[in-house]
Amino acid sequence: MRNLLSSPPRLMTRAWETERKTIHRTTLVMGVAGLALIVVGALSGVPFPFCLWGMIVVIAAVVIRASGGRRLDLWLHGTEMLAEALPGKSWTLSWSLNGRGYSRQTSQMPLLWVDGRVRILVDRSQPSRMTPLGVEMLPFPESEEAAPIVEPALPPRPRKSSPLVLTEARQRRTLAVVAFVSVLVVACLVTPFVRDRQRFLAEAVETGRGTVTGRTSSMVEYQFDGSRRIFEARGKSQARWPVGATVRVYRHQGLVVAETELPGMPLTLGMVFMGLPILAAVGILASAVAEARRAQRLWRFGKEVPAELISDQTRNQRREVICQFSSAGLSGVTRREFAATRRLLEGARGELVVLVDPRNPNESRVMLADEA
Repeated sequence: MRNLLSSPPRLMTRAWETERKTIHRTTLVMGVAGLALIVVGALSGVPFPFCLWGMIVVIAAVVIRASGGRRLDLWLHGTEMLAEALPGKSWTLSWSLNGRGYSRQTSQMPLLWVDGRVRILVDRSQPSRMTPLGVEMLPFPESEEAAPIVEPALPPRPRKSSPLVLTEARQRRTLAVVAFVSVLVVACLVTPFVRDRQRFLAEAVETGRGTVTGRTSSMVEYQFDGSRRIFEARGKSQARWPVGATVRVYRHQGLVVAETELPGMPLTLGMVFMGLPILAAVGILASAVAEARRAQRLWRFGKEVPAELISDQTRNQRREVICQFSSAGLSGVTRREFAATRRLLEGARGELVVLVDPRNPNESRVMLADEA
C-alpha cells in the first residue's frame, strides 16, 4: 500500500487549521448557548426544560471538542493503516496492532478504499484511538512544473454540448417526476380524511373539557358533565392522558365525542404528508438542474488533466471512485458515484481523465468512457 500521507509527525496544513478553528468556534457557540439556557431556566422559575436542554448542549459541546481534538491529533501523529470494513447502520472498522485486534463504528463518508479495505490513522501509543483517513487530510501541493505531456482523450475546448454527460441529471429528473407523482397519490388518499375532519368540526360544537380519572390497558376514563365516559387509547398513546389531564369534548348530533374520537385527519398532518414529498421533489429537481449545468459546463470548457485513483469501491451495483489530480497548478480531489456497469475513461497511457474548471479547481468531474 502506498501511503497518501507523509510519516508522522506532519506539518499543520491550511485544512488542519481550518478544521481546528471550526471545531473551536462551533463548541464555543454551543457552550455559550447552553449556559444561556441554564441561566434563563434559573431566572424564569421553570428550570426543568431550559436547564435540561442547556446541560445537553453543554455536554454535546464538550464531547465534540474532545473528539475533534483527538481527530486533529491523529491527523498530525497517526500512523496510516488499513482496516477491514463491515457494513451495517454504520461501517464497523476492524484493525490489529501488536497482535491485538480493535474495532470501532464510524459514520464518516466518503471512506478511502484500497482492495476492499479502508485507510485509517491509528495512534500507536493507544491503538484503540483511530480515525478514518478523510479526503480533507490529503496534501495537494501546488505544482509549478509544466504539465506532463499526455495525449488528449477528449476533443479540444470549447467542446460542443453533449447529451452523454447528462446521465446522472436524467436519473435525478426521473426521480423528481416519481416524487411528484407520489405527491398526487398521497393527496388523493389524504384529502378525503382531511375533509371528514373539517366537515365534522364545522357541524360540531366544543362544549368544554373533561378530566381524566383513570386508565386501563386499552381505555382512558374521563369525567364530563357529571358522568363518566371512556375513549380508546392503547400503548404509547396513553402517556398523553395521565390522571388529571384535560380532554376537549364536542357535541355532534346529540352525541358527546372526545377529541381523540374525531373522525378523519387533522389539516396540519395532512399538509405534512403532502408537503414533504413536494419539498423532496423540488429539491431533487433543483439538484438535477444543477448537475446538468455543471456537467455541461465542465464538458465544454473543462481542462483535461490526468488523475490518480486513490479509492475505488463497488457496493449494491454502485461504484464510488475518488481521484487525486495535480497538474499545471490545478490540484484537488474529486469523487463520483455511478452504476457499476459503466467504465472509467482512460487516456493513452492508462491514466484516468478528469475535467477541471481552470477558474475553480474545486469544480471537477471524473469522466466515464461512454461520455467521451
